Amino acid sequence: MREVVARTPPPPRWLGVLAAVQLVNLVYWTVRLFGGERDAAVVMVVSVAVALAAATAALVASRRATLVLTPDHLLLERRRHPLTIARQDVRGVRGDVPGRPSWSEVVLLDVGGREVRLPVLDARPATLVPRLQRWADVGERAAHEPGAGEATPA
Repeated sequence: MREVVARTPPPPRWLGVLAAVQLVNLVYWTVRLFGGERDAAVVMVVSVAVALAAATAALVASRRATLVLTPDHLLLERRRHPLTIARQDVRGVRGDVPGRPSWSEVVLLDVGGREVRLPVLDARPATLVPRLQRWADVGERAAHEPGAGEATPA
């Protein structure tokens, strides 16, 4: 059973509009450059090409990711660097503000002694943290940390 828990938000629509407008602008100034107006056209072709490259890079960088739970694995499906975490490897789930998932922006997983930061998702950490804790059958902290259910020596 696969359950899609959350997705990263889509890139803003204005970013795609910006790239399209810059492409039209680049074509216009390239035609003017080869039509005889060299002074302003050279500057405009270079600046519009840089703006188009920046808008395209921002669109590519804001790729979508999907957080999927299966009975045995947590999957972060994305184009580059997909992430698979086995359920038994998860030692703790918390938000980036310890003890306050409603104040948190992202979810942090303690996986075998290392911390894995999930990207910003459309589901808030206030709902994701308890859901992932129930799925992994863990609390906020790993069992080996002080204060995670065991008394600390005085």
